[in-house]
Parts: sequence; structure tokens; C-alpha cells
Amino acid sequence: MVDIKHRYGSNLTPYHEHWMQSSTTQSFFFWLDHGEGKDLDLPDVSRKELDGQRLHYCTKQERKQYATEIGGDKLLHFQHNGALVHTLSAEEQQEIDTNFEQWKQEEVRAVALARAPKPDKSSMSEAEVQERKEAKKRRNANKWIYVTSTDKKQLYIAPKVKGEFQHSSFLSGGSVGSAGAVMVNQGRIIKLAPMSGHYRPNIEQFVALLDQLTAQGVDLTSALLLNPFPVEVECKHHLVQVDLESLDDHK
Repeated sequence: MVDIKHRYGSNLTPYHEHWMQSSTTQSFFFWLDHGEGKDLDLPDVSRKELDGQRLHYCTKQERKQYATEIGGDKLLHFQHNGALVHTLSAEEQQEIDTNFEQWKQEEVRAVALARAPKPDKSSMSEAEVQERKEAKKRRNANKWIYVTSTDKKQLYIAPKVKGEFQHSSFLSGGSVGSAGAVMVNQGRIIKLAPMSGHYRPNIEQFVALLDQLTAQGVDLTSALLLNPFPVEVECKHHLVQVDLESLDDHK
């Protein structure tokens, strides 16, 4: 199913669940916009919010500003102006400059907490509740995302704007070779994580991207390469497993 209105997927979810529970024979988007569900207005996501929050799909010209390339210095540059890619906020820069290894541990823990099943808040201490809030805030603040072309030769990078600019925005909802989150410090990739709710990349796609980058001379030896999947893979890259055990390993 493709939404020609480019509405935010998370907003569509409760409407899709309502459609699944109905006895209609109409297709989802026809039901939602023209059929039996066209007047449905849910309390969790109002119809106004559903129709008002739409993803931007880049034109061919627009996406050029997000295209990157590996320069002769083996660092990541934006193609359109040659500037080094730099995604860090001042706070992130200070944290990394102070203790890079501790920063990596905090990143692993934040991602692990964000992906862990949500327990009943009544069974959590105030400190545990606050920790999860801080992890979510850390993960979502100043978030930059990437996708690659299907042959993985072109890497696009841009800041994520929830409900407006996300992974599907780069290639107008088309197929990609890989997708996820990225952090770059003055052209040097310091974090890659294959996490995209829209494209749901697999570990093989991620490893293929890492192979492509290293083949172009990119140094990933000190980068934080997250593996959010429940399986370990054998490859030449050092992948950090992100699972519930990470909550204990990185305290």
C-alpha cells in the first residue's frame, strides 16, 4: 500500500488498526479517504493531525543537496558545495571531545533502553522512569538520518524532522540500499545504525554498506557501528550488539 498523500506512518497506524477490525471489504486508503472510514476521527490522532502532517518527498534537484561523496582526504563531503559533513550539536561535540569511549557507551545504552519493551511504570522506580525519558530525549535530539541508492554507491544524509522529513523523503518513497541513523564529526563517520521504521533494513544490507565505505577508504575502525538485530554476524567490522544485555554491559 502506498499513501499518495504522504501522511506520517505513525499517525496512520491507529486508523489502519481500526480498518483491520472492521468488516469492510474496501481497501485501506479508499476506506480512509472516500469510503466507510472517511468521517472517522480518532482521539489518539485526530483527522486534522492525520491529514495535516505529511512527509516531504524530494525532487531530483532537491535531493542533490543531501548527496555526499568521499573526498581525497577520505572524509565525507557534501557534493553540492564540497563542505565537510558535520552533524554534531555543540553539546554532542563537547561530550565526544571530553571522552569518546564514554560517549559510545552512553549511545549504546540509550538505544538499548529505547528499544527495550516498555515495563509498567507502576513497577519502575522514579530513577528508572527518568532514565528512560533521558534515553529517549538523547536518541531523538539532533537526529541525522541516511539512505543509500540501491547500489549503495550514493549516500544521502540530512537531519530528521519527525513527520516532515524522514527516510522515505530522500528518494520519494522509492527503494533504497540501506537506511538508518548517522553521526559525523567533521567528515569522519563516528556512528552508524541501520534503524528505519519505514524501510526496515536488514543486517546484510548494513554490512554491505560498511564494505562499500571501507572500499572507498573510509576509516570506520573507531566508529560506533550498532547491530540492533537479534543475531550476530561474522564480518570484518566491529559491530556492537544492541539488546537488553547492553543495559547491564554499559552501566
